[in-house]
Amino acid sequence: MTRFVKYSIATLVLACLGFAAGSALAADLEYINHAQGVEYTYTLTVTKGLAKTIVDVKRSVVSVSGSNITIDTSFDNARMERGGIVHPLDSMNGPATRTVMDTRGVVQSVTALGELAQMSNELGVAINRDIMASLAVSSFPANDVPVGQGWTKTATAGNDNATFTYTVQAENVTRGAYNDCARISVTSAFNLSQERDITQTRSTSYTLGSVTANGNIYFSVGAGRIVEVDLTTDYKTLDVTVDYNGKARITPDESTVNANLVLQ
Repeated sequence: MTRFVKYSIATLVLACLGFAAGSALAADLEYINHAQGVEYTYTLTVTKGLAKTIVDVKRSVVSVSGSNITIDTSFDNARMERGGIVHPLDSMNGPATRTVMDTRGVVQSVTALGELAQMSNELGVAINRDIMASLAVSSFPANDVPVGQGWTKTATAGNDNATFTYTVQAENVTRGAYNDCARISVTSAFNLSQERDITQTRSTSYTLGSVTANGNIYFSVGAGRIVEVDLTTDYKTLDVTVDYNGKARITPDESTVNANLVLQ
């Protein structure tokens, strides 16, 4: 899997981290209309420099048991566009995650599937429930939050903590065919200090640096799902790989990645 494709997955994960929201005007933000067999699809576009990764993100409701909903997420039609040339990314296509959550989006379990599970195994990285809670699913509290007020959520990844700040900026916002959206801004800044043992190449990889993220999430109250996510993430990192002979390879990266997720 290419470095840019890995950025695409990582940025999607950041875009869809759990958040809490509500409204003083009794906007009840719940995942309604999620009966067994319901399917809906997003178009994800991730842009880094002159390259774009575009993929369809399909969500399928596997089952509903009481207040618990089991949803499978899969990728389809993945491709990279650069300089007018389209490169298929067939390795990204297929199952991604299975998530069990309640109607407020609180996750009970999440399991990586397909290529994502293989990548996790290759890197020796466990799927963290905070970070990989879901794709295009976010959690809400029982109580509403008035417009202009906000909250924070802390997620963990390895040795790192990432704090995300959310603010309800407006409601009844029109986004595409939906005129009942709550707009929630999201900001975050955190440091990275990751170490991974890669058994296949008998090497160790270190990632050091900082990440900042800013964007908006739009949730349709009537449809009961996310309508759009737009997130810009700035990376300033060093990737250091040390092989079994002790030879180090250092790859600096200062880049901006934009992820836009839109309900079809």
